[in-house]
Amino acid sequence: MDAVRYYLGLIVLLTGIPALVFWLLAHGMIRTWRRLGAALSYTLLFILMAALGFAVYLVRAPLMASDFGTNRWLFAPALVFYAASAVIEIQTRKQLALGVLVGLPELAPSRDNQKLLHEGIYARLRHPRYLSFILGLLGVTLFVNNLALYLFYPIFVLLVYVVTVLEERELLDRFGAAYAEYRSRVPRLMPRP
Repeated sequence: MDAVRYYLGLIVLLTGIPALVFWLLAHGMIRTWRRLGAALSYTLLFILMAALGFAVYLVRAPLMASDFGTNRWLFAPALVFYAASAVIEIQTRKQLALGVLVGLPELAPSRDNQKLLHEGIYARLRHPRYLSFILGLLGVTLFVNNLALYLFYPIFVLLVYVVTVLEERELLDRFGAAYAEYRSRVPRLMPRP
């Protein structure tokens, strides 16, 4: 069990940190990426992601050193959060093509069908994928029970919020009044009862 927790935690850090940087840069520097074009933008961003992942790998020993051990009391809440994440992700993926999942509408809007999603789960949340990531990472963090993930989690949540703000700015530019109206009636991350 300890090996499973260790490698799961390491995978989360190896992929989570680069993914956050990717989305922060993708949304934060959107005009630059559009000028460079999708192929060059993805190449540069993926090189950066690989470098960050490798850097995390190089410091994996001290990063993963503070392990609190297997705690069976955390398994149930971990499973609940991860299951909720999976349900949200399944509902989200029903509406998203692969190009949307990798950010093509942001980096190359002229290549993608410009359709504002507001049906299905998008009728209840503007950013269900980010909520799915937040819940899923909380589940994994509880299961892994390691200081590195407990420290990474609040930073992750804060940066995901920043990404949603940056993404909404880009969506407002792209869809204008239609997005402003959608934003006024649909919550960002927490569904209304």
